[in-house]
Amino acid sequence: MTKVLKIMDRTGHTVVPITDATRAEAEATFKRVLAEGGTAFKMDGPTGTPIKKFSEVGEETILMPQLVGG
Repeated sequence: MTKVLKIMDRTGHTVVPITDATRAEAEATFKRVLAEGGTAFKMDGPTGTPIKKFSEVGEETILMPQLVGG
């Protein structure tokens, strides 16, 4: 099964499959979201495990940008 990043945003989410062709772009997106204060969760059942490294990405990983209150 192809690994995927699900990037949450105001409109819902974007799914980025991680393949040989998209790996560099997916890794750059992962690092950018975390550098901007976001969080990544590897989904391993009904709950997720927070991760900090792209090498820890699972079959499904959710990226959540930093939440801003208002």
